[in-house]
Amino acid sequence: MEMLRSVACSGAFLFCCAFPGYSLQFTSFFQRTVDLPIILLSIAVFIAGAFAYKTVSRSFRAFRVKRRFKTGMDGEDKARRFLQRHGFTILKEQVVIKPQLLVDGQSRHFTLRADFLVRRKGIRAIVDAKTGYEVIDPVNPSTRRQLFEYLVYYKVKKLFLYDGVHEKLHEITFPCMSAPHSCRHWLFLAGLIAGLCLSLIAALIIFLYR
Repeated sequence: MEMLRSVACSGAFLFCCAFPGYSLQFTSFFQRTVDLPIILLSIAVFIAGAFAYKTVSRSFRAFRVKRRFKTGMDGEDKARRFLQRHGFTILKEQVVIKPQLLVDGQSRHFTLRADFLVRRKGIRAIVDAKTGYEVIDPVNPSTRRQLFEYLVYYKVKKLFLYDGVHEKLHEITFPCMSAPHSCRHWLFLAGLIAGLCLSLIAALIIFLYR
């Protein structure tokens, strides 16, 4: 109860400092409740508490950033060992590229950073290592968009997501990206066969009427 009265008096004291015209009305109130040293002590405790909260909050944020960075580094180490055990050749780590896009006709560059550029059986691929429980899901919006950007801009044949929580490697395929390539391959093959057939027919006609 005494503490509540002290806090109330502290607020009244600050109010009087801001509005001197009302100070006389609070003078008797101060005299009836607590002494001035208690009021000053309450103010000091309030200021010290606010300062301590700010300091602890800042330290906690720095700790979270440091722990997230360490978790990411540990996940990349696990991914590196996993890839080497499963026959992947790591060509490069932290592969940075700077693609561009047009904003109202103006060129703007942005940065992409893939964890691993690898090769296995002659096929180049990008491997993205994830360690958080949410981001290891390929359907997670952030992870899904990131993987799609990797597939578009790195121009590799395959794309993998390494799940650092369960130590699994998932091959990621976007059908909307693979379907056009498949169609082009079939069209090329059909054109090649048609060209061979026409060449054989023309050769046969020339042979018969020679």
